Amino acid sequence: MIQLHMDLNPDGKKVREIDTHKEKLREWLEKGESINPLSALSMWGCFRLAARVHDLRSEGMEILTTKGDNGEAVYSLKERVIR
Repeated sequence: MIQLHMDLNPDGKKVREIDTHKEKLREWLEKGESINPLSALSMWGCFRLAARVHDLRSEGMEILTTKGDNGEAVYSLKERVIR
């Protein structure tokens, strides 16, 4: 049986771990950082980084995928050109 870990947000409401990982990823990318699946697992215990990236893309974030030195996916925010 699979159990979904639950935390409480500042309002005292339960937050699903999926949402927590998504928000951590959003904050990380918005700081200008990049991330790969192994780093996400190590830092946040996130096994499904690609799924969280998909969630954020569905919300309109422009996330770029490149290949790292070992061939793994590396995610970062697309740079915005200011004119």
